[in-house]
Amino acid sequence: MSVGRFAFPAGSERLPGMNATGLIGYVASAFVVLSLAMTSVVRLRMISLVGALAFIVYGVRLGSPPIVVTNGSILLQ
Repeated sequence: MSVGRFAFPAGSERLPGMNATGLIGYVASAFVVLSLAMTSVVRLRMISLVGALAFIVYGVRLGSPPIVVTNGSILLQ
């Protein structure tokens, strides 16, 4: 497979090192960063909750209890 000037073996990922777990981590990070730009407290909390949920999925996929516990506590607040 060829993307621009880069060639990847057939069946490989489009971005080197990027898999579903990594993508979830980036999406979760984006939601957290986006929540910091909110002026409405309600929107901030909603976007923060989506980010926390995404980080919980990310933590479970990585097998990382600290990520799961930290973001689970955010959901309970």
